[in-house]
Amino acid sequence: MVERLHRQHKAALISQPNPNNCSDNLPLVLLGLRSSVKDDLHSTSAELVFGITICLPGEYVQPSTDANPNPSQFVQQLEDRMSHLRPIPNRSSSTHVFVHNDLYTSPFVFIRNDTVRKPLTPPYDGPFKVLSSTDKYLVVQKADKPDTVSIDRLKLAYFDTPPSPATPTLSPSTETPPTLPVDDSPSIITPDTTPHPPAPPQQQPTLVTRRSGRNVRHPFRFQDFVS
Repeated sequence: MVERLHRQHKAALISQPNPNNCSDNLPLVLLGLRSSVKDDLHSTSAELVFGITICLPGEYVQPSTDANPNPSQFVQQLEDRMSHLRPIPNRSSSTHVFVHNDLYTSPFVFIRNDTVRKPLTPPYDGPFKVLSSTDKYLVVQKADKPDTVSIDRLKLAYFDTPPSPATPTLSPSTETPPTLPVDDSPSIITPDTTPHPPAPPQQQPTLVTRRSGRNVRHPFRFQDFVS
């Protein structure tokens, strides 16, 4: 099946007036292949795929009734038709890009480094001082000269500010805490006279005599496992 399609494709390209111009001949050849009737299927390839027949290029063009058309009238009609064509306006994008308001008032910013970075390299450089700002870009002081950078590459730089002197601070209290009376009389330690139970006698390990006359004394912790 693939070989038959390849033979038809090759033969159709060779039969064209200019076989070397394949880019112009290929669309017509492919359209003709899918609209040609197969002898074994009694239908076209387009009918098997879409279920209906397809229109050929000749069916889209209405034949002219004028045998000798005037070229000047044809040009005038073409100009009239083209003058009525209007381009379709582009749809305005409604996507809102968030930009922090502090970016325009911040005195310092970071600049994103878009170059190929080495491993463990920070993605932002700076901070750099802001000289002026607009809606789309900021002018920063970079390498002893001003540089214009788009806001897409900028990031806010926040710094820790010292506390305001107007903020009241708590001073340590100078009042001495009240002292409690201390008893300076010597304390008498009385001995403990509570009777304690006597300690259990320490059990000695059992002495076992083997057949050979050898005496074996197992440790006390293994007495329960010795038969």
